[in-house]
Amino acid sequence: MENENNEKQQNTEQQSQPQAKVEHKTMAEKAVERFSEMMVSRLEEMKGQQWEKGWIDGGGKTQGLPQNISGRRYSGHNDFFLQLHTAMNSYAMPVYATFKQIHEAGATINKGEKAMPVIYWNITHRDENGQKVTDEQYDAMTKAEQEKCKSIPIMMGYYCYNLDQTNFKEVKPEQYARLQEQFKAPEIKDTKGMFISPEFDAMIEKQAWVCKINTIEGSGAFYSKSKDEITIPLKAQFNIHEDPKEVYKDGMEYYSSLVHEMAHSTGIDSRLSRDMEGRFGDKKYAKEELVAELSAAMVGNSMGFDKRILDNNAKYVDSWIDTLKQEPKFIISVMADVSKASGMILEHVDKQRLELGMTTLQSKEPMLDEKGQTVKDVKETKAVNDCKESKAEKPQTKAEEKAEIAKEAAHVWHDLKEKHPDAVLLMRKGDFYEAFGEDAKKVAKSTGLKEQHVVKEGFEAKEGEKGVSYVNFKNTSLDKYLPKLVRDGHRVAIVDNLEDMARDRIADRKKQEKSQEQPVAVKQTTAVAKTIPLDQFNKLETDDGKKIDHFAVFRMKSGNYGVRAMVDGQQLGVKPLQKEDRNAFFDHTTTKAALVQKYYGKELSDSRSRSQSKAMGM
Repeated sequence: MENENNEKQQNTEQQSQPQAKVEHKTMAEKAVERFSEMMVSRLEEMKGQQWEKGWIDGGGKTQGLPQNISGRRYSGHNDFFLQLHTAMNSYAMPVYATFKQIHEAGATINKGEKAMPVIYWNITHRDENGQKVTDEQYDAMTKAEQEKCKSIPIMMGYYCYNLDQTNFKEVKPEQYARLQEQFKAPEIKDTKGMFISPEFDAMIEKQAWVCKINTIEGSGAFYSKSKDEITIPLKAQFNIHEDPKEVYKDGMEYYSSLVHEMAHSTGIDSRLSRDMEGRFGDKKYAKEELVAELSAAMVGNSMGFDKRILDNNAKYVDSWIDTLKQEPKFIISVMADVSKASGMILEHVDKQRLELGMTTLQSKEPMLDEKGQTVKDVKETKAVNDCKESKAEKPQTKAEEKAEIAKEAAHVWHDLKEKHPDAVLLMRKGDFYEAFGEDAKKVAKSTGLKEQHVVKEGFEAKEGEKGVSYVNFKNTSLDKYLPKLVRDGHRVAIVDNLEDMARDRIADRKKQEKSQEQPVAVKQTTAVAKTIPLDQFNKLETDDGKKIDHFAVFRMKSGNYGVRAMVDGQQLGVKPLQKEDRNAFFDHTTTKAALVQKYYGKELSDSRSRSQSKAMGM
């Protein structure tokens, strides 16, 4: 009763005083604050442990990057914090699911569990009057109308739960066990009992990193920006303990120190172009040290080893804590750089893993069904049962799948350039936009960004250049760079992630091929459509002589494809495109004019009738 009366009294007092203005925060803003609080809590905890506790403190029990229940990896800022959330709560593995996914799996969330936020970037459009414009409306606009709109990057988010926050283990024990086995880190030791990483050992031996790695008997590891070289002591020098468990961790410390310096080496202008001004110990250099520390922690935890904070970084901890408390958004800036640096390192790790016959870390895992089988396995099993005389195709390896996607992505890009030769294509990729070839040169010239050269399958480099021209920048900088491109007279097109578009195209093609397959005893009668010559495919005129001013097939926000056109100066609305027509368009087995006639024939006919009636005075 006393508590109840106190509560009533507090409510009365609050009602009698002027109410303070309530600050409403978006889900994304709350997520940023949560991430910042997690980092501050971890820093203070590590400080109290005299730096013996690792950044993530996974203990080397698991390996692999966080993913959702269907096998799709989380990316950007979310990887590190989902890893940290998993370790802090001693969960078995970094597998998460939304409320809907948990419900669809037949599981429930345990009472009292708190969800983890996941954030991502999106683009919102507003017209000259400040009114919101949907993606579909924006795509249907003319170039002049689009130029009057303002495109604003916004942070969005949603919530998810670790599987150990639910009864998934009891409801789907086989699938849970399968996932757990997938994330189990093998214990690999050298002759001295130290942790060993075959990937990094191979990388050092072959000098397969982006810069030279020197291993010498010395007093410390460092990266020389002027020489573009990493120097690291011999592995034996890290063996400072006698207890077998600590000796094993000494090996982890060797690789952690190596990855820390590798992270620094990603930051120079010719690579990721981070602000690396200042020298070690300077306050200005504090952010770069945090990026290197967290990159090493994230890479290490993904590979089954932990990363303790470096003793000589202890001096930065208080300033990191103060900055995070005063400016929570600082963590987003840091994690954007961590995501890029760790991604570059893991990309090189995966190359070594493939050569060693190991599974890659960054590729998306296949979707799992309720029995723990991959969807591909289920389809293949069904095909064998339906037609026992046919032989199941040999499953595609991850290396082959990756190569196929890379090759198809190049085809997608070239098709887009063919359709929009005068447009600068900015491709969405995670938290960044990227441009290739002549587009990259135009972006670099208009914005002042550093033009890089990368080797990418399907993209031809100019004579004398090491790779195709390449430029990328953060989503948050779109508002800064887009006006500069437009001011220089460039027409800019925002395009979906090339790899995602390539996957969709490959999936549709395979589905079409599958539907055309006939049992051995049945004679094939299906005619194969022939590819239409390019000049005929691009003929911008209908059969009745109408001029097609503009025609485009594009992917809408819903994930489906749409078509829009302008004919004889008349802007026609966006219409959903049927799958067979989309495939025919991308495969060049139909013409643009034929699609205009099919989707807008009635409108054009009605328009012509109205014009004739008007001319006759009716």
